Amino acid sequence: MKPQSAPDSTLASLLQKLGHSSPQSSPDETNQAGEATWRMFQVVGMLRRKAVVIGISALAMAGLMGVRTAKNIPEFQGDFRLLVEPVTRKAQVADQLTDTKAPPPSDKGLDYSTQIEVLYSPKLLNPILKQVNKQYPGSTVESVSPKLSIVRLGETKIIEVSYRDSNPDKVMLILQNLSRGYLEYSREEQQAQLKQGIKFVAQELPKIQNRVNSLQKQLEQLRQQYNFVDPESFSQDLAKQLVSLAQQRQAMQSEIAAMQTQRAILNQQLGQAVALQQSATYQATLQKFQVLEQQITIESARFGPNAPNIQLLQRQQENLVPILLKQAAEAVGDQLAKAENALQITLARYRALSTSSDQLNQQYRQMPTVSRQYNELQRELNIATESLTRFLQTQDNLQIQAAKDDIPWQLLSEPTRPKLKPGSDPIKSMISGAVTGIMLGIALSFILEKLQNTYFTVDELKHKVKLRIVGIIPLHPGFKDGLPGLHIVDLRSVNGTASPSHQSISAGSADLKHRIKDLLNQPQPSVKPLEPSQAVEDTQIVEDPLNLNLDALKIHDQPTSHNNLDQNYWLREYDAYGFMEAFRTLHTNIQHLELDSHLSLVVSTSLPNEGGTTVAIHLAQAAAAMGKRVLLVDSHLRRGSILVDSLLGLSNSVGLSEYLSGKVSLGEAIQRLSWESNLFVMTAGDLPPDPTRLLASEKMQHLKHHLQQTFDLVLYVVPPLMGLADVKLIAMQTNGILLVTRLGKWGSAKALSSTLERLNLAHLPCVGIVANGQKNYTVDLYA
Repeated sequence: MKPQSAPDSTLASLLQKLGHSSPQSSPDETNQAGEATWRMFQVVGMLRRKAVVIGISALAMAGLMGVRTAKNIPEFQGDFRLLVEPVTRKAQVADQLTDTKAPPPSDKGLDYSTQIEVLYSPKLLNPILKQVNKQYPGSTVESVSPKLSIVRLGETKIIEVSYRDSNPDKVMLILQNLSRGYLEYSREEQQAQLKQGIKFVAQELPKIQNRVNSLQKQLEQLRQQYNFVDPESFSQDLAKQLVSLAQQRQAMQSEIAAMQTQRAILNQQLGQAVALQQSATYQATLQKFQVLEQQITIESARFGPNAPNIQLLQRQQENLVPILLKQAAEAVGDQLAKAENALQITLARYRALSTSSDQLNQQYRQMPTVSRQYNELQRELNIATESLTRFLQTQDNLQIQAAKDDIPWQLLSEPTRPKLKPGSDPIKSMISGAVTGIMLGIALSFILEKLQNTYFTVDELKHKVKLRIVGIIPLHPGFKDGLPGLHIVDLRSVNGTASPSHQSISAGSADLKHRIKDLLNQPQPSVKPLEPSQAVEDTQIVEDPLNLNLDALKIHDQPTSHNNLDQNYWLREYDAYGFMEAFRTLHTNIQHLELDSHLSLVVSTSLPNEGGTTVAIHLAQAAAAMGKRVLLVDSHLRRGSILVDSLLGLSNSVGLSEYLSGKVSLGEAIQRLSWESNLFVMTAGDLPPDPTRLLASEKMQHLKHHLQQTFDLVLYVVPPLMGLADVKLIAMQTNGILLVTRLGKWGSAKALSSTLERLNLAHLPCVGIVANGQKNYTVDLYA
């Protein structure tokens, strides 16, 4: 037997094999893939479980949308599209004047939000709607604007204009007038911008022209003041002249020194040349010679040595030389006169060179400042000239564009014939509502799943709880909450003790039911059916430490009615085989846990109504049917619990509480079922005032020890584990706790987690978990 979730586990194992076979997959990647697959299975399972919620939500939303659409008046809608910016961006007036690259459209493109508001404005709509009012009076801005939609299509440069109304002809007329009106508005807007640009250029041109003229005048004055065309080349020429003058001065200094030596020698021979110094005629002529020498030096620096004025001065100077010689000869001797004359001439030249060098040095020191002024003026002049050129070109372009009278916006699509608005179709509205309802239903399902806080499938339980699942109990369709008699499947019909009423009912069933009945009545292959006498003989073989005469125990004959038999028969026919087979498997799994041969287990749950008592009773039946002597001890000693006696229809006059109180013997407290010789029951008895004292007594500890040695399997049915000390007291000196959890019960996941933590803190062993209430459980008859 296996649940329908087996394909999921098969798929998971296949994915795991594929993950191990890949040499490149790491354990982390395999775990992530497994988690992703597990989450997908959870989502699919949630959708399957909450299909009713999702369906109701979808139907409700579909009906709501359908009713809403049916009440609305059908409307027609048409539209047209405008390209409000060129695909290739043209240079704007500001770009032409500044000569800069256009920034991205997000910075200098059209402000679509503002533009759309302008298209909605009464100033623009009133002139357009005047034409519509002639045919459809009352078409005002207030009535048209709510039905008019102007949107930008994504991030494109296209605006879509749509209009809806119950009259398709009116829709078409309004759209046609809007398209013409908007195109005319774009043309007028462009003309206004061009006129404004032309006006601005005309105002700025005189200012720029005056600026250019002023800079040119300043540059001209600077050139005239320092007598240059280009300051860089002029500075280089000055540097060369300074070097040349320095060389000449050095040469003259050497020459003067030689002449002075010669004059000294001559003065010693002829005396001092006082006569030359005292001669007025000679001194006047010498002064003229020096002036001419100075002029030649200055003019040579300005015009060069080959200039006509330089040559004229040189001839005048040469003419003075004979006169000086004659006058010197007259004053002194010829030889001394010549030496003195040459010295004076050389000194005059040296002084002229020094003066020229000082002047050139002064000009050279001024050149950096002059050069900076020149460059600044030249740069400002270039900028002003370029600006003037751009303004002149822009003026020409704007005048040409204004003369063309183009329409900047383009009508990409003409107004289309109005069609029925999508929201006016009830079928489409219902489909849309159904889709919305499905999404809401899925969201609601997720919320419900979180609020339920439970495990819905065994796979979820295995994935979250790291404990062995020793049994999976299917959900029996005949069990009903609140009806104790319908919590148990009676196996007396399986054991062959059914009344004739059963046989009469089975005789009228279909052939398929007969086959199922024959299959159910077949004995287990591993256990031979026991005759009553044989069962008694077998029970006497087992050691009885408590000196109980099990064969002499009172056999309880459970009364059955015709209705109960009929009901039990149909339950057995419907699902008894698969239901009880799950408990046989549970018992087999417990035996394989390698515990003691004589087992004593505590059967409990985390929350009330999780089926712990029901599981314990049916597990006891299954073990007894497989030849084990089983004792079922009802340890519910508190109020509010479903007792074993109420489920099995046993007498609860004496039981565990009476035995622990010393009122009855153990033989009187234990009952033996008539329809299963190997199944013994100790009911709870009357509820004591202090159950904890009885359960913690030494007599209870002694009883648990010896019951485990007497019976093959002892099952203690206890209250839920949450908040009670009874379970801990009873679980001591047992093989462990068999924890039952109901799949799909609200809050069971959190309760189970808390229960396992408490068991861990109390150091109580949990032999395994039984998943109760598994849906879609099937038995593989060919396994």
